[in-house]
Amino acid sequence: MIKFHRIDRLYEIHRKPIQDLMDKTYSSGQVLQGKAVKRLEERLASMCDRKYAIAVGSCTDALSLSLIALKVDKFDTVLVNDFTFDAPKTCILRVGASPIKWADELTDKNNKLTAPTEKAMDKIYNKWQKENEQLQQENAKLRGKEKT
Repeated sequence: MIKFHRIDRLYEIHRKPIQDLMDKTYSSGQVLQGKAVKRLEERLASMCDRKYAIAVGSCTDALSLSLIALKVDKFDTVLVNDFTFDAPKTCILRVGASPIKWADELTDKNNKLTAPTEKAMDKIYNKWQKENEQLQQENAKLRGKEKT
């Protein structure tokens, strides 16, 4: 068994303060938001020399909030790596933008991201157009089934 980041050793070192904080938080009944989260956000903001910090429950939440903060909307297209989990695509769709998957088009032989060329962008756009048409056809079929 591989122990993830040896969190067991970290827990042993910090067991008492962790248990005290958990006891205080759980006994208050306010696990989400609340004073403990506010203190955490304030401390993180201070550590990062920022005015604000936002504690989120997942990377998906962080990505969604980032897209909103950047004002990404239905008029935008966001490139998404082909080799990723579906969560980034879901976040992009949630704000109304269009995700475009890419892989070989924007990477070199060492799989490093490269500057997009006009040819690469055309290839990505054509791939997106094809996928978009397929999705529209599938949606039309589903809507047709709903009417019957």
